[in-house]
Amino acid sequence: MDDVAFLDSPISNPEIVKLMKRVREKQSSENMIALLKASAEADFVVPVSVTNGRYGFHAVKDKKDRKFLVAYTDSIRFETAQVERGDYFKAIKASFADLMETVMTPKMQLDGFILNPGGGEVLFGKEMLSMIYKQMKGENDGSEEVGSKGMRIGDSDKFPPKFSEMMTEFSRQDGRIKRVCVKLAEMMGSGDLNWLLIIESDSEGEERKYLYETFGRFMRSYADGLGVMCVDINDDLVKDNVKDLKTFWERV
Repeated sequence: MDDVAFLDSPISNPEIVKLMKRVREKQSSENMIALLKASAEADFVVPVSVTNGRYGFHAVKDKKDRKFLVAYTDSIRFETAQVERGDYFKAIKASFADLMETVMTPKMQLDGFILNPGGGEVLFGKEMLSMIYKQMKGENDGSEEVGSKGMRIGDSDKFPPKFSEMMTEFSRQDGRIKRVCVKLAEMMGSGDLNWLLIIESDSEGEERKYLYETFGRFMRSYADGLGVMCVDINDDLVKDNVKDLKTFWERV
């Protein structure tokens, strides 16, 4: 946010407020993607303090000591928060890209930004923003790889709420899957998003192929509208393009 634009007219984003409510009621990837798409075209209200011609952003910390830049969806919510908390901040206008740029600036030491803190807030974590930011910039630092199958692979900081539970349920019926790592895969060209399930199992050959197809069909019902792709942990796609494998689910 190099060019500070103080508010010269009210900002209102009723559609984003509705989408935020949906995200809080059901934390699904489908709802979050809808919110991100709407936010990408919107302007927000960002409180700042001004001292000797220099301005500073307002941030809050959570219980884990993570720091989030504060922003509001509209002028009314910003002004209400000012009155309720006795704050005396000025307000500037910022786009979604501006907020991302600020979060991704190393010296800011931010873990994301928060919309409407204390009043139906939604957090936008740095991991998710980093993935979007680098796609917008056309960059790739190795944390997201374009594989030989034409996809960009990255991490997610949100997962479908029933994913882990239903993997356990599948394991009760078929115990051959040992562990699952979960990534997001964006298909280049179409932009479609899929959950990439990277699997370690006790199966081989055609038996393994059938197991993964069955598991993928089963998990698709709980993927919150995204596609599901299953690949073995020893597949070349994983070996060549995925550097950080964190276990999401493990057989007990």
